[in-house]
Amino acid sequence: MYKIGDVVVYGTEGLCEICDITEKTFGRETIEYFVLTPVGKAEETVYVPKNNEKVLARMRHVLTMAEADALLETLQASLDEARADREGYTAELDELSRKREDLRMQGTQLSARKKTIEELEN
Repeated sequence: MYKIGDVVVYGTEGLCEICDITEKTFGRETIEYFVLTPVGKAEETVYVPKNNEKVLARMRHVLTMAEADALLETLQASLDEARADREGYTAELDELSRKREDLRMQGTQLSARKKTIEELEN
C-alpha cells in the first residue's frame, strides 16, 4: 500500500508526502493514520485513517514519468485507432451514399421507361 516517503495526491490537498504513520487513541479505539504534509505547505498536516476505505479512496499514488509516458502512448494509440475507424466508416458511408444515389437514378430511369411504355400502350 503506502509507506513513509511516498508522494501521493490526496483529495483537494493535492500533492502530499507521507511523512509518518502513527496511532491515535480516542476513547477505547486506537486508529492508525497516514500523516500527510501537502507539498509547499509544510505547516499543514493531514491525518488519513488507514481503516477508512472511503477516505483512503481519495489518496492516489503519483504516476512515475515512465507510467505517464506509457499512459500517453496508450491514449495516442487509442486515438489513432479511433481516427482510422472513423475514416473507414466515412469511406463506407460515402460508398453507401453513392450506391443509394445510383439506385435512385435507376429508379428514376425505370419510372421514365414505365411512363413511356404506358404512353405507347395507350
